[in-house]
Amino acid sequence: MSIKTSENNAPILKRLTEKFRFPHNNITGRIAIAYSLQCNKKFLDNDVKYNNKGFEYQEETLFGSINGKSNQVVYKSLIDQYYEKIHTDDEFRKLVKLHLDDGLERLGKEILDKYKGKNIHIDYLINIIQNGLDFVGVGQAPFTSTSKTILPAFEDLLEFSIGQRPDGSEIKVRLNDLNEFDSHHIAIAGMTGTGKTELIKDILYQISVNSNNEIKFIYLDYKGEGNSNKLRSFLEYTDSNYINPLEDEFDFNPLQYINLSNEKTKNFNINNFVDSISYFEPKIGPKQKYNFKSVLKQCVDSSAGIIPTMKDIHCELIQYYDENDLSPDTLLATIEDLANGIFTSESQSGKSLYDENIYLSLHQSLSDTIRQTTVFLILNYILAVFTEFNDVSPNSDRINPLRYIIVIDEAHIYLKNKNARKILEQLLRVIRSKGVVVVMLSQGPEDYRQSDFDFASQVKIPICLNVNNKAPKIIQRFIGWNKSEGKLKNEIDKLENGMALINIDGIETIKICQFWRTLQSK
Repeated sequence: MSIKTSENNAPILKRLTEKFRFPHNNITGRIAIAYSLQCNKKFLDNDVKYNNKGFEYQEETLFGSINGKSNQVVYKSLIDQYYEKIHTDDEFRKLVKLHLDDGLERLGKEILDKYKGKNIHIDYLINIIQNGLDFVGVGQAPFTSTSKTILPAFEDLLEFSIGQRPDGSEIKVRLNDLNEFDSHHIAIAGMTGTGKTELIKDILYQISVNSNNEIKFIYLDYKGEGNSNKLRSFLEYTDSNYINPLEDEFDFNPLQYINLSNEKTKNFNINNFVDSISYFEPKIGPKQKYNFKSVLKQCVDSSAGIIPTMKDIHCELIQYYDENDLSPDTLLATIEDLANGIFTSESQSGKSLYDENIYLSLHQSLSDTIRQTTVFLILNYILAVFTEFNDVSPNSDRINPLRYIIVIDEAHIYLKNKNARKILEQLLRVIRSKGVVVVMLSQGPEDYRQSDFDFASQVKIPICLNVNNKAPKIIQRFIGWNKSEGKLKNEIDKLENGMALINIDGIETIKICQFWRTLQSK
């Protein structure tokens, strides 16, 4: 049997092989497959992204052999473990082909396009190999352990109102009732001024009251539009800590999830953190990532069992640049901004991010890169930490315990970023079994459907406010309506500021709850 690259990737394969001076294309192909897997790329069952008009590999040539026996079984085991599924031979070949083309595309962009003319391809290859070696070892898998930490959860029914029908009756959401929803995640789409911020504030207020403040939340305000004076009532009624990193010390260390007790997991955590720093800054190249990983690993290894702070990392990085006569660059500037502008705390109180309600206001004077990286580091930390907690289990009435709420404002920024999407996808897929609810706020329903993943498929409570793009097909996919398009169009026509289209007991347009209105009634 044979596996073919796409037509576009055939010349990339040839150029990469020539650049590395490999004697055969099979070496380049194996590196491409491994790199695609290392980048955590996963394909869906129906993905058909590449044609079969390029270079043809025979399986025994691509996979290689040891002592006359094909390594195909090794690759098959690797793919099965990666996707946590036993694949048929046809499924296996399809996935190998997809990862081969994906890896070639990535290597082509990084080595042939972005750094064209620069002799760094060897450093880049060494970095890929080192990342792979860091995963080798005996011990727990990244982000998993056989012994889970027990974290308390709110075990009663959590119910809140999202609005009123024209007759004045309330629309109640039984968030953790599995008889109603098999997923607790919420997606809200709406233009600026439609009321989505006041709606989510009202929902958070109700959750705080109805759970006796047992369910904590973090509100990630990307635009930093809310100030402590405007938010005073919300902060008081939800017992929230308002943090503007430009004015307030943020008692949080994004490195805190690094596991110091297991070498394999520690190396994975370090690689993960380095990648997270570079996702939103394309000028941080493979050489800088390699340098940063070396510094971070050295800093962690010499920390005497205490997780270093961002200020510690910044100081070590400055010293490394001085010792190696390196000029200041984008990496150093990014770490400096994070250490001195966001994660400024030099003390370690031991308090966890999820121990209190937090409203994090990222002021617009901060660069887009720093704000995006900050949110991403927080999401990465939450995913890593909560994965180590025990799963929640529903009671006999199918009420599922809840622990934490994550509100991601301006979620379209991350939905449209290929690197950030994988963390959001993991959050939605993995973390719901830990009793965590993700709430995403975005400008339009089209933001949730990306080429490699439909985020609306993981959301059972979509709320569509007034939006620019009122195309029925887009809204239909978002709210999960597959019946009469005529009825849908009638409901869409009713959308205006302060109104929302929902599909809980069928589609209907409602007047949404607004926190300012709740305050007036108190």
